[in-house]
Amino acid sequence: MRYKTHIVTSLTAGFALTEITPLPVSFMLGVGILIGSTLPDIDEPESYIGRRTLGVSNVIKAIFGHRGFTHSLLATLLVAIPYFVFHHLFFLGIALGYLFHIVGDMLSVLGVPLFHPFSKKKVAIPLYKTGGVREHILLGLSVIAFLYLLIY
Repeated sequence: MRYKTHIVTSLTAGFALTEITPLPVSFMLGVGILIGSTLPDIDEPESYIGRRTLGVSNVIKAIFGHRGFTHSLLATLLVAIPYFVFHHLFFLGIALGYLFHIVGDMLSVLGVPLFHPFSKKKVAIPLYKTGGVREHILLGLSVIAFLYLLIY
C-alpha cells in the first residue's frame, strides 16, 4: 500500500472508531494516526518516511529488511508503550495508525510477518496489489468515507 492510501485509510478507520467507541474526536489523535500510519515503512529507504530519516531507514532495512519486524504485532506493541505511560491521545493515535498500517499491508498480496521475530511466515488476506487498481479503488472509497465522517 502506498503512503497516501495508508494515511487516508488509517484516518478513516481512526475516526470511524470515534463513532462506535467512547474515543473522542481530537486533532492530536488525528496527527498521531497520520504519523503512525507511515511509521512501519521506516524499514524502506525509498518510502515516504524513509526518504526523510537521514539514513536511519537504511540501517533499519539492513537489520530487519522491508516488511520484517517493523510490520509485526510486537513492533506495534512497542510503539504503543508511550500511550500506556502518558495516556495522551497523540500517542494513542500513533499506535492506532501503526496498527492500521499493519492491517492495510496484511490485506495486500505480500502480507506481513505478524508474529515476527517468533515466526517470519507472512500473513496475507490478498485483496489488492500495491499500486494496483484495487488499491486506487480502496483509496477513493476511503476518501469518501472520511469526508462522510467529517461532515456527519
